[in-house]
Amino acid sequence: MWLRVASLIVLKKQIKAQERTRNLMSKKLRIQYKNICITYNNCFEVELKDFKAFFIDLFEKHYKNKLLYLFITVNKKEKNTKVLLVLEKKPNFKTIDKFIYSNYEPNFNICNSPTTFIEEIKDEKNNKWIDNGDLENFKKINVRPSYYESEKEEWEIFIPFLKNLETEFEMNKEMVKEDAIKRIDEFLSNDNMRIAYKAIAKIEKIKNTKFIRLENPLKHFKLFPIETFKTNNDDLINIMKIIDEQLKIVKIKGNQHRPKALIIEGDTRIGKTQFILSYLNSKEIEFNLMKKDFDFTYQNYGDDRLVDVCDDINMFKVREKDVIESMLACAQASVKIENPGKWHERRTLIKNHFSIFLCNAHTSFEKYIEKMKNEDTKNYLFDNLIFHKINNKQKLYKDLKEEQKIKNLAIEMFGQNKIDFMD
Repeated sequence: MWLRVASLIVLKKQIKAQERTRNLMSKKLRIQYKNICITYNNCFEVELKDFKAFFIDLFEKHYKNKLLYLFITVNKKEKNTKVLLVLEKKPNFKTIDKFIYSNYEPNFNICNSPTTFIEEIKDEKNNKWIDNGDLENFKKINVRPSYYESEKEEWEIFIPFLKNLETEFEMNKEMVKEDAIKRIDEFLSNDNMRIAYKAIAKIEKIKNTKFIRLENPLKHFKLFPIETFKTNNDDLINIMKIIDEQLKIVKIKGNQHRPKALIIEGDTRIGKTQFILSYLNSKEIEFNLMKKDFDFTYQNYGDDRLVDVCDDINMFKVREKDVIESMLACAQASVKIENPGKWHERRTLIKNHFSIFLCNAHTSFEKYIEKMKNEDTKNYLFDNLIFHKINNKQKLYKDLKEEQKIKNLAIEMFGQNKIDFMD
């Protein structure tokens, strides 16, 4: 029986993969530039030598155009693989089917300066790369001449455009980061600006730091109505009481008292995180959500949000990031984060937030702190933390189907008018 089910699941996955491949093969494009950069997103567990063999074989068997130089880089942190192709003459690629690698979809872009692209890749420590061909073959390739006499003049034209774009981005909340990047690329390309390829790192930093919107923490999280939880459960009653008490402290401006962080420990998959997010949402409390690790990037962490919800982040991460006082003890003082993200330099967090940590028995904060040898640190943490352990292994949300069956049975036995249901 189980073997049949497993076989059906495998078959369905194979059919979906085949459908996806057919869809990719039907996509149309028109590539007519010699220097091509191809990005394969979410493709990072690859052997560089296999990728290299794939492209060499591709051009030997399917295209007459000579491949002067091939450069392939994989970045496991950014989870992508990039391929630089430098061709002898302009191609005329009209479909992407031959460039599909293990069902990964290729995204094509022009590369204005292959040498600068390669230098940028080699400077990034997270990149692994491999190449094929003679580097000198394409160093002589000329980039289109700029309309301006100097790079200084280009910056003088570009900076006012950038300021206007920032203002537009701030005013138009419907505008997203990708829209701004597209406008920048078009502006640089239309005027053939040298800075587009001579200042790649600077331009990329502008794109990734100037046009940021704070993301909704629930964007990738399914939220349940608070009514779906057992709010008459003793554990949840106590947790709600603690949250309400600590929020009162946070909301008082100029208050000299700091809130205490709440550490909730309980079995996995009982609905701890779902309940906390649903409860905060029901009270219209804005919060930051961090899972597995701290994320203080500008798009993820907002200073104005009152609560920091840390899901499945253990004490090792707390010590590693050096945020014991700021995150765990809810200190009021501002804290400096040295490296909040790839494109962001040191950031100062405006604190006095209320922190909620959710953990399982094997990542217990209480047990970790009890084993600390430094008595001062141990006492400091116990004084500033509130622990709540959920010993019951039952789900924290209601079985709505079972509940409805009971209601229907009661109505059938006693009649609709004689039944009063209480939550």
